[in-house]
Amino acid sequence: GGVLPEPVLADWHRSTRFARVAVHGDFVVLEMDVVAAGGVAATHLSVMVQLWTQMMGQFFVHLRNFRPQADAAVTAADTAA
Repeated sequence: GGVLPEPVLADWHRSTRFARVAVHGDFVVLEMDVVAAGGVAATHLSVMVQLWTQMMGQFFVHLRNFRPQADAAVTAADTAA
């Protein structure tokens, strides 16, 4: 329902190793690669699903808590005063 600030994606990519975010038209897409070539154990896939679930939760928290640097500096100055 709005415009996603450019630094949101850059901050996510600097701090996260296992998942990446891309913009495809009007959609923001969270992506994660899972290698299953040659066959993998069921426990491996289970751990990958758990990691994916954690990444989604962390991304939602990242979006909710994101503050551009200028806003963060103003908030810190207001708090100090």
